Amino acid sequence: MTTSAPPQLIKAIEVVVDHFKSRVTNGRDRANFDDTAARVARYFTEAVWPERDVWSMVAELLTRTFPADSDEMVIITGIHTSSVCPHHLMPIHYEMDIAYVPMPGPANNVLGLSKIPRIADALSHRAVLQETLASNIADVLFRSDPSAVPCSMISKGSAVCIRGYHTCMSERGVKAHASRTIITAVRGILRTNVATKNEFLAHIHHPNNH
Repeated sequence: MTTSAPPQLIKAIEVVVDHFKSRVTNGRDRANFDDTAARVARYFTEAVWPERDVWSMVAELLTRTFPADSDEMVIITGIHTSSVCPHHLMPIHYEMDIAYVPMPGPANNVLGLSKIPRIADALSHRAVLQETLASNIADVLFRSDPSAVPCSMISKGSAVCIRGYHTCMSERGVKAHASRTIITAVRGILRTNVATKNEFLAHIHHPNNH
């Protein structure tokens, strides 16, 4: 999604940049800040999409399905996305492993493989907590009732494991440079069936997937 930065956002950021510029620069160096407000505004416009647009995109992606009478687990590992911390407006880098189990049946479909990382990417383009992001992705892929959002896929369960690298922890405050935050969300059969959950965990912890 490409959107030009709203003029009011640029103006608001200009106030902050002008204050910052007056404190840290003098002379010729100030010219380096001439277009900084517009660049920062463009960054936030690219990094954080309107909530309504995000969910509209997710709903559209859920319609991209294909017929397959299968109930085998689908797992995609090593999905990389970026987000923004809602507390400090600093970047977060994520690596995700995502799975869902289709519901077998002649009327059921499976989701196009590329749509899973696209859904993860769309939901990451918000100023959102990692905990909320994991839950949102798991809820979207646990399609026990497809009538809530137009979708021809029904699933028996979903699981998400997100490893987050938060610059708000590594570059400020505690400065935990090597830390990462791991959050999981599981739904349906991946929560209630131990063997199914263990299958997911075995795949995401396999050395070849890291």
